[in-house]
Amino acid sequence: MLSRRLFIAAALIAGLGPVTSVCAQQTVTVALDWTPNTNHVGLYVAQAKGFYAEAGLDVQILPYTDT
Repeated sequence: MLSRRLFIAAALIAGLGPVTSVCAQQTVTVALDWTPNTNHVGLYVAQAKGFYAEAGLDVQILPYTDT
């Protein structure tokens, strides 16, 4: 009985380890609602620091266009 519990615990712990993905990055396009300003800083900082790439995203930030 103890070995069964130990096996289950080991399987659960192994499943919680880091996962590496071989999938291609998903492209996401974000269109700004206005000219770039302080409201959009988070988008640009995350892109510059590579946070999107770490999450498997290729984020394209489009500037505001008056259409």
